[in-house]
Order: sequence, then structure tokens, then C-alpha cells
Amino acid sequence: MKKIILIIFMFIITGCFNYTEINDLKLVNGIYIDYKDNVYNLKFDTDKTIEVTGDSITDAFRNFDESISKRAYYAHLKILILSSEIITNHFDEVIKYFLRNNEIRNNFYLVISDNIDDIKSDYIKDIITNNNDVITSCLFKNVLTTYLDKKKIFIPVISDNKIIGSIIKTKDMTKTLNIDDTRLYKLIKNKNPNTVYKNINIYHSKIKKYKNSLYISLDAELKENKDINVKKELEEDLERLLNTNIILTLDINRKGQILNE
Repeated sequence: MKKIILIIFMFIITGCFNYTEINDLKLVNGIYIDYKDNVYNLKFDTDKTIEVTGDSITDAFRNFDESISKRAYYAHLKILILSSEIITNHFDEVIKYFLRNNEIRNNFYLVISDNIDDIKSDYIKDIITNNNDVITSCLFKNVLTTYLDKKKIFIPVISDNKIIGSIIKTKDMTKTLNIDDTRLYKLIKNKNPNTVYKNINIYHSKIKKYKNSLYISLDAELKENKDINVKKELEEDLERLLNTNIILTLDINRKGQILNE
């Protein structure tokens, strides 16, 4: 009988060990990080927006913990927004912090924006996940892996609740793309870009590299019949963006119009 009581008691203790009521947690849905006047400025999207500062990114997070009466909980984190200043000059420090912090998982999205007053985490996530102007996945774990492999990462830039371009980032370079150049770059990075560039709907792309040239074949459709040389214009824009020779072919579009004539 004593053994049975002991076993039941052990199950009860095990079930309650390290258990935290949801009401005792401060759920964090989004984080905005900026750097101004030699300090980090952070905003946290919880049940309200909480602002803190710190001499380092670690100090700022510590100050956030001290400003709330509950324990911060990051499992629901949807969006990390970094300012252009962070991306250009402090990205590695932010990356290192998130690598060290075991409480923050990597299944949230990364975007760039400046002057964020109110973080609308769910809305921003919808913009990122349902928009054809995102070049590659901006899920943080994918961005992190690519960056640590010393490859280019492509992060969408948002303003006024829409994507206005992208930033290309490597260890040694930061380059800003407007929305047109973002869509051009997507032709190179995606086999099915499904994007609109100027007057052209582009559905599929095939890329081959031979010597010093890129051979690009596009399945496209002219939105309106205008007196423009589509092939020449696209070639020139791609050569300017990629700084290489482009040999472009445009396949017959879905309305039967030949675009490369």
C-alpha cells in the first residue's frame, strides 16, 4: 500500500514540476529593434506595446524582463522587425543574441522597417506570407542558416503595411533594392516567380550560366499592348542589376501573343 501511495505521489509531483500557468506569462508576439543615439531601442508587442532601451541588445532584453511582472514567453513570436541601421551596422550582434537565447525559437519571420510605432504582428506576418514580392523565405531559421553559410540573404522591407523593396545582406555588403529590382531579382532566385515587372506578368523562369553570360528564358504575358521593346528593356534592366551579360528569350504568352518579336 505504501508503494502505491508513493507512486501516485511521484506522478503528482512530476505533473506539476516546472509548470507555469498561462496567466503567469507575458506573451510576446513581435519585436522591433532599432539603434539610435548609441543605445538599442526595442519595442515588444504583448497585450500592449512596451518600449525599452539598453546599451547592448542583452541589456535591452534584460530591461524588458525587469519592466514586466510576468515571465516573458517567446513561443508565440511571429515577427522580428529590424531597422535599416541594425541591418547595416549591428546585424551580427543581434544575430549572436538570438543564437544564445534558448528561450526564443527560430520559427518567426524577419523583416526590415523604420519608425515603427505600433507592431501589428499578425498583420505583418500576413503581408510577408501572402505576397509575391518576397524573394526567398524570410523565416528566421532559413535566413540565419544562409547568412552563417556566408551566402546572400534577402529580407523584405515594409512601409505603410506594404512591401516596398528588399535588402541584400552578406557579411561584407548591404544593398537596398526598390520594388522593381526586387521583382527582377526574384526572376533569378525562383523558378516560379509569379511576379509583375512593369508591364509584364512573369510566371516561370529558366536560368543557365555559360561563360560570362546568363541565359534566361521566361514564360510571360504582356498586361497591355504598348509600343515597347519588352525583350530589350528587360535585358538592359537585368544587366544593370546583375552586372553581367544577359541573353533573354521570352516564350509565347498565354494569349498567343509573341513577346520576343
